[in-house]
Formats: sequence, C-alpha cells, structure tokens
Amino acid sequence: MGRPKPEDSTRHFSHPHILFHLSVNPEDQSFSSFCCVVCKLKLLNLPSYSCKPCKFYIHRKCSELPQKVRHPFDKNHLLSLISSPKYQEGRFRCDACGKDGDGFAYHCGDCGIDLHTVCANMRRV
Repeated sequence: MGRPKPEDSTRHFSHPHILFHLSVNPEDQSFSSFCCVVCKLKLLNLPSYSCKPCKFYIHRKCSELPQKVRHPFDKNHLLSLISSPKYQEGRFRCDACGKDGDGFAYHCGDCGIDLHTVCANMRRV
C-alpha cells in the first residue's frame, strides 16, 4: 500500500479539510441515504469524495463545478457559486425551476438571481 494518488484526494472551497475518494459499494446499505452537499442527490455509485468525520459528501462532478459561470438568465454578470444562500432566512427560490433551495447555488448579488446548481448546468434544448 503506497501513498494515495493525487486524484484520491481534493480540496473544496466550502470545506476546511482534505476530501478523500469515496468508494461506495452499491450493496452497502450504510451509504444508501448519503447525499451530495452540492446537488442534494444520492451518492449512488457515482465517483465521490468525503470527509467522513464531518459527514461531508460530494460527487466528483459537483466538486469540479466552476466557481463562476455565465448563464442566459443574467447576460450582464457572472453568477458565483455559493455554499449557502445570501438571504437572512437561509433559503432561496430558484429562478429557473421556481423551487426553494437551502444550499449551494449560483448567485448574482447585483440582480438577485439564484439558480440551483443542477438548474444552472442543465443543457438548453
């Protein structure tokens, strides 16, 4: 057993500790309810990282989301990836799907636009 490879660990702006690659066995029921902190979807058998002591789990794809994106909802500004809503009540309403959110979002402070990460990254048809 050697040293971990660089891709076996990563850092994420929203968490103070190093995150390690998480191998999830689909038959292991202990992981069946764990969800990604970014997209809120179950980890399933997708490549993911974790900080087990903090119970912080994140899909690899979600850990690689850009911190700034250009989106058709705001043609004048870049939207910034934030780890929690900027509103006092701790929630936001997604301007794409109309549903509430309470975690990661793409946000424009100038325009007040908020998008779930999943909604912001959907391909337009």
